[in-house]
Amino acid sequence: AVAAPPAAPAGARRQHRREVYDTFRRLGYDYGAPLRGVRWAEVGPGAVRAFLHVDQDWGYGLSPALLDCGMQLSILLAAEEAAGGPVFVPYHLGRLSVVRAPRDEAVYCHCVVRPGGSQRTRMYDFFFTDEHGDVLVALEEVVSVAIDAKGAGAPAPGPAAAAPFTVVELN
Repeated sequence: AVAAPPAAPAGARRQHRREVYDTFRRLGYDYGAPLRGVRWAEVGPGAVRAFLHVDQDWGYGLSPALLDCGMQLSILLAAEEAAGGPVFVPYHLGRLSVVRAPRDEAVYCHCVVRPGGSQRTRMYDFFFTDEHGDVLVALEEVVSVAIDAKGAGAPAPGPAAAAPFTVVELN
């Protein structure tokens, strides 16, 4: 059974789309328009709740853009400590549960920190819900790892010049 998602984080501060993506850019994450689906986010200690909307599914029953936008919320949880720190990317998914794919409806995502991370790893659960709070999709035990991205915060000289990255440490 899929765990119930948490309520809105206690003491959360709402950030609107522009502020969210300005924060991401400052930290070295630059998302193109199809992946800027976080419309607002309520960020609290150890949890984020956000409203998501994406325009593309690329022909998939479950939009990869929607899943990516939900996973972006983990960046907001580490935003304070991440300034000048490593960039984290998803590395491992413990469990994926799909109750049903969202169809032309409001979708919210709840991102919750899991215990057990380290200095170079972070662990999260992501619950995608409908407007009633019913779980549509759950990504549990997601591990993100720090990468060594040369010039991650600097714009690349061209589309083919993306900087390579390497995983520097897992524990």
